[in-house]
Amino acid sequence: MPFCASAQSPVLAVMYFDSPTDDADFPWFQKAVNEMLVADLSGISGLALVERENLNDLFSEMNMAYSGLVDEGTAPEVGKMLGSDSILTGTIFINRAELIISFKLMDTETAEILAAGRVSGIRDNFMDLHTRLSRVIADKLEKVYSGLDSSALLDFTEGTVSYSQAARFGEALDSSDKRDFAGAERILTSLTQELPELRIAASELEKVRVRLKGYDAVRNRQLEKQSQGEISWDTFYKTLMGYGNSMQFNKLLDYCNRMSVNPPDAPPGYLFDGPELIQYYRVYSLHSLQRLEEAVHEGEAFLAAYPVSMYYQGVRSFVDQDVRTLKERNRIAGNGDDQLQEYLASAEREGDPGQKMYWYYQAATYLNGKNLYREALGWLEKVELQQIETSGITGDMVLYALFFSYYGLKDRASAEAVLSEVQNRYPGSVFLSSMESMVIWAGD
Repeated sequence: MPFCASAQSPVLAVMYFDSPTDDADFPWFQKAVNEMLVADLSGISGLALVERENLNDLFSEMNMAYSGLVDEGTAPEVGKMLGSDSILTGTIFINRAELIISFKLMDTETAEILAAGRVSGIRDNFMDLHTRLSRVIADKLEKVYSGLDSSALLDFTEGTVSYSQAARFGEALDSSDKRDFAGAERILTSLTQELPELRIAASELEKVRVRLKGYDAVRNRQLEKQSQGEISWDTFYKTLMGYGNSMQFNKLLDYCNRMSVNPPDAPPGYLFDGPELIQYYRVYSLHSLQRLEEAVHEGEAFLAAYPVSMYYQGVRSFVDQDVRTLKERNRIAGNGDDQLQEYLASAEREGDPGQKMYWYYQAATYLNGKNLYREALGWLEKVELQQIETSGITGDMVLYALFFSYYGLKDRASAEAVLSEVQNRYPGSVFLSSMESMVIWAGD
């Protein structure tokens, strides 16, 4: 007989399913199964679920592994600690080509087994098995607790996903649990590019990026506070490194300019002093901001002043690269680039507006490839998205080229504006994942 639903929704804790396997990827797969089940079952109206983070807190507090924590004897204690009415446990059997998942629903007050079931499927199509597992569990829950409605059961995990791909999702979750959000972002970015239909991975990627932005904001506030406070050598050095490593080149350049008036003294035995460090980071900032003439001037001054500096080769590389880029810019400005002139001549010959813009786009991507980002912007500004799409070039291709120009110029605000436009106008674009990963390195 089903339990009567009270005014308060029944609370279910989905535990980590265990396994007798010694497969090295299973701990990650285990996390993926848990997260996917919680996500799917959250669509059952009238049911409350314990979040996976609460499970992790419990395991940490009890200093226990994920598997084997709950049985008929321990269910009441665990349920009480989690505040749940029932607990879902399970076992996963892994064969070479097959997965078998059995589950039990236990009452946390009495340890009574309220329901049980089993599903099986092929290892290379875990998502089919998972979808059926969620459906079977939802049906069992509706029979146990009256008043539940699973007609809108959520499915964040459509498509064909293999065991190994699910394990990679679990690896990303594990990285997040360990607060390695940069590692989680790398895994999830790769996975969402490979499996755009795995919506739960895209959702987790968004959460990870929100976390990273939050940490960036805290870091920026701390750097700003350091840059305005009493200046010791340690604070001075950490502030320079902080702005440089986070690619906040405008702030780095401003800090160098302010500190050049009265730099702190380096401790005895240091390989460099304050003026040398300031001059190096000025060159680095100007080079990164594509202020090439200034970068070459400052770089040559550094090379003359500090010929035995540990930064000498790095500055020499900046100067050589910027001189080549300036020569290329001057050559193009003087109509000396045959390839670019061919693109522009083709544009002039075209009577069709879409084809004309096709050649403008080709010219811009060519210039981006030569690090001539400002020149590329000039041609991209001539392109109208609706017209160019008649030539076979899609709007998101043009916007990606525009984004890449702003990225190269370290103009983060403009890059973020282009990214937002792609997210709104082309939510399925193949460029989105790359743009979302790159934007955090697009300066300040």
